[in-house]
Order: sequence, then structure tokens, then C-alpha cells
Amino acid sequence: MIALTLAIPPAPWIPKAQAADWSIPGGHYFSQTGGYAVVNTDGVPFWNEYQRLGGIQAVGYPISQRFYWDGFVVQAMQRVVFQWRPEAGQVYFLNVFDLMSQAGKDEWLEVVRQTPRPLDDSFDAGKSWDQLVQGRLALLNANPAIRNAYYGVVGDPVVMNGLPTSPVVDMGNNYTLRAQRVVIQQWKENVPWAAAGQVTVALGGSIAAEAGLIPVNILKPETATSPASASPVSVPQISNQAMDIINAYRAAAGVQPANLSQQLTQAAGNHVAYYDANRGDSSLAGMGLHSETSGRPGFTGASFADRARAAGYSSGTVTENAGFGGLARAIEWNMNTVNHRLPLIHPSALDMGYAESPSSGFNIIDVGVRRDKLSTPLPSVYPGDGAYGVPTSWDGGESPDPAPGLPRPLGYPITVAFAVYQKVEWGNIELLGPSGEPVVISTPRKDWMRAGAIIPHSPLAPNSTYTAIVEATVDGKPLKKEWRFTTGG
Repeated sequence: MIALTLAIPPAPWIPKAQAADWSIPGGHYFSQTGGYAVVNTDGVPFWNEYQRLGGIQAVGYPISQRFYWDGFVVQAMQRVVFQWRPEAGQVYFLNVFDLMSQAGKDEWLEVVRQTPRPLDDSFDAGKSWDQLVQGRLALLNANPAIRNAYYGVVGDPVVMNGLPTSPVVDMGNNYTLRAQRVVIQQWKENVPWAAAGQVTVALGGSIAAEAGLIPVNILKPETATSPASASPVSVPQISNQAMDIINAYRAAAGVQPANLSQQLTQAAGNHVAYYDANRGDSSLAGMGLHSETSGRPGFTGASFADRARAAGYSSGTVTENAGFGGLARAIEWNMNTVNHRLPLIHPSALDMGYAESPSSGFNIIDVGVRRDKLSTPLPSVYPGDGAYGVPTSWDGGESPDPAPGLPRPLGYPITVAFAVYQKVEWGNIELLGPSGEPVVISTPRKDWMRAGAIIPHSPLAPNSTYTAIVEATVDGKPLKKEWRFTTGG
């Protein structure tokens, strides 16, 4: 459970590979929180909505079965409680902390959860709806760190968190703000689950369950067929797992999920088979991992673009990541680089296919970069605004080297990406340290992807907040993107 307690730390900001969930007919089964299914059934498409709303990174794992609450079908996730609204054809989120007030739980929240009581109705008296919203959001300005955490969520901050319902209150060892769906706390001293100055989020769904708002029998885990004994499906389990991992990272970068392409999966599988058939060939060294030689066993195309075309893919420009040690491990390594991270989380990288060898561990991720018009706010950045626990350093160990000639270790790399159909003229790019001092950086670009990186020349300071600034002219209009992230220990 991610909900803040005296024994359980908050979830890390970088999603980690999980092997304890799998696809089931009509949805997905998660054993991480005991065992619950999120499915489309009986006209209530919770699995579709779970994915649309950002999945694990945005709403957490499921913590209950579905049930009826006030005449609506609901299901609790760690962060929120889903409520299916048939008249709107979508999920709404319950304001669980408002419901706890109605259930007389404010004293329990204050004593057990160090959560302040909500403001009384006089705070909103005489205000229009827009004035009410602005007045509530202004409560965040009392604590910039809490404000950054509120706005740093995946998705719309008001939708995910609800409006603030209390000012920032000094609760002894922390400063706390209560909202309709979460409680945000900044710690004044070191505690087992957070360092002094760190911000953590107590999650509404989990606390609603702890407070007794969700019936005990509904919290009983469900059983599901394990992937080992399930009937075969068209997409191998490793592909489902890898897609979930990649899309969790994409959610953290604020971009829409990628699609699993059968054509790119076929192209990736063909190249993995070629590698295994020709292992030891000197032509497969270095960047040669991406090439094939005509006439050799398993040849399907000299380049990854050729192999994708041969498999029937024509929707976009293809790029490729190659690695060893299994897909989940490769994805995590890719995300801690520049050139290999960008294909996975680029906003225009909408198609993916992958394969790995059970014998050599060699794996391929083929990525289709499309020119579809996007509704995603751009540019996308990683680490994102409000991210915490960000690594301080990077060994720079990727090929091609995005920072040639610089001594190692480097600071952790930051990436910025626009859509490939946009015209981007890069301007001022800065990284400011905890006291506002400029950090010495390199800013390499991948112009065909309309993307770039910020690479600090030295490791970042631990447990410190940095500010990144990118200015550019995009499609003839000036743009300035400023965001903050905090390093780990």
C-alpha cells in the first residue's frame, strides 16, 4: 500500500518493472496489492478507463473489488476511487476526504493521519465558481514544495487531487495540506519514510479503506488464473509486461500510451533470430548490432527501417534500441540514458514492438515515430515537474555518446521533446541549482526528433531541488517551459 503510514514509505517516482500482474480476458489482474482485477464487464469499462486515466503511475494499483456505492458501480485504487457514471459514459473520482468528513472521520484523520480539518463553508461564501476554484488553489502558495507536488501529478491536477480543502497547516513534524482526494505533506525532520524537506502524498483510496469507508468483504482479494496456467493469447506475456512498463514511464513523462504493433514486433523478433543465428560475427559489434548482412542466416533487411518495411510497417519513421539481459532490465537501463530513453517516451513514438532471445538475452525494441497531431501538452520532459528521488549521477555509458570528451561521472540527464511535426528553434536552456546558481551543462539535440537533452557536467547534489528552463520558438510562437525536480539521497 502506498498510503502514508508510520511504517510504509511512499512509492518511488520512477516506475519499476513488475512481474506480478498479467492480462486476463477483458482486463488485467494485479497481485501487487493482494490480488484484484480491473476489467470491462457488465457495461462498465473500468479497464479502459484505468488505461485512459494514466494507469499505475496516475491512479495506483487496485485495492478492492468493484461494488455499489450510493447506486453507482465503484472500485478503489490506491490514489482514487472510481465511480462509473453511465450518463456521462466515463469514470468520475469520488471526493473521499469530503466523504470522510461526512462520516465523522475528521478527528481520526487528525490524530492518526496528521491531517488538518477542512475549512468551513464561510471560506467560499459569496464567490462564483471560478473565484472559489482560484481561492482554493491559492492555498497552495503558502508552501512551494507542496504546490509543486500538487501540480506534478500525471494528468490534470484538480481532477487527480481534487481542490484543496484546508490551508497548509503545521502539524508538528510536517506541513500538511488536505485536498478532496489526497493529503500532501512536507516533512520538517527525517522520518523512516522521508528525509527532512521531502514531500509525500497520502493516497485517498488507501486511506478510505483504512478508515472503514469500504466494506471489509469488498477488500478481500480476488483469485485469477496465473499467466503460467492461462490459455495462450496472441501477444506473449513478456510483451504485455514490457508495454506496461514503457507506458508507465510515458505517463511519468506526460505523454499518451504507445500501441503494441504486431508488424514492429515481427521485425524485432526477426532481428533477434538473426543475432542468435550469427552470434560471434564481428559485424554485430557496436552499432553493428542494428545491422544485418544479406545472405547470412535469418536475413530480413539490412537496417531496422528495411526490416520494419519487410514486416509490413509503414505508419511512421522507425528507430531501434538493442540490449542484453532481458527486456525489463533493458527498459530500465534505457531510461537512464539520453539516446535510448528518447525513443521510449517521445510524444510522437506511438508504435512499438519488441522481442528477446531466451538463450542469449539479446533484445530489440523497434519504435515507430508518427506525425499524428497530438493533444498532449508539449514539450514533454523527463524527469517531470515535481519528480523526486531523481538520481544524482550518470556514467554516460551509451553509444553514441551524447557527451563526448566530458569526464565521468556526469549529472543525471534531462530530456525534452516536442512532436516531430513541429518547427522548433531552440533558445535559452538552463539548469539552476538549489540556490538558483547556474549548473554547467551540455545541451545536445536530436533534431529529427525535435528533442534535446540537458546533461550536467558533474553529479547533482543529493536531496536538492533543481529548476530546468527551456525557451524556444515553436511553430513561430515563443515558448518557455520551467519545471522542478528533486534528487534522492
